[in-house]
Amino acid sequence: MSIDAPLRGGASAAASAPSSDGKRALRHFPEPPLPRLLVISWNVWVGRGRLLRLVERVRAGAFAALAAYADAPLVILLQEAFRADPSVPGASNGAGPRDRPRDTGAREDVVDVARELGLHLRYAPSMRNASAAAERGAAPPSDRGNAILTSLPILRASAAELPFVIQRRVAITASVLLDASTEREAAPAQPQPDLAPAHGSRRRTLTVVSAHLDPLG
Repeated sequence: MSIDAPLRGGASAAASAPSSDGKRALRHFPEPPLPRLLVISWNVWVGRGRLLRLVERVRAGAFAALAAYADAPLVILLQEAFRADPSVPGASNGAGPRDRPRDTGAREDVVDVARELGLHLRYAPSMRNASAAAERGAAPPSDRGNAILTSLPILRASAAELPFVIQRRVAITASVLLDASTEREAAPAQPQPDLAPAHGSRRRTLTVVSAHLDPLG
């Protein structure tokens, strides 16, 4: 995980303003505090991880004792996310193995979960799922991959295929805007016309990566 901009709480910036004797005096303005942020990394086992239930419990305050506060901006890094969609290829090109998921319960579609929770989503498929029902045309084809869901605005995202070890893996990266939840509160109530707020010159972002790595041995 990398940081696009320095994330120092309590830092200050300086601006100059005329003083009573006509000289310019240096005044300091603290940067707005960073929002409390909750990051969850969750392998949902091809859609069986009950992600919807987990987020609902977080938002209900069930994990507040662990500092997972209900009102904190949320970033979720998913591995083995499940997606069913007609755009998924109906057959493999033979370039890599496909893992056949066992029928051990209902699977949550990552697109449906993001829509129901009102979260932004970026998804990078790694491989299609072998499914007898899909091959018969009784169910839409599906795939699995890594995903990033967040309540913060996504500024940019990208995907990168990892070196092949056992199965095809694609990592996904996204940069989210941290100031989205605090910029209004941080703005001064009566800004001085000749003093720019310290936070006005940049936007603070966080870059996160979701990846599923294969063991080498």
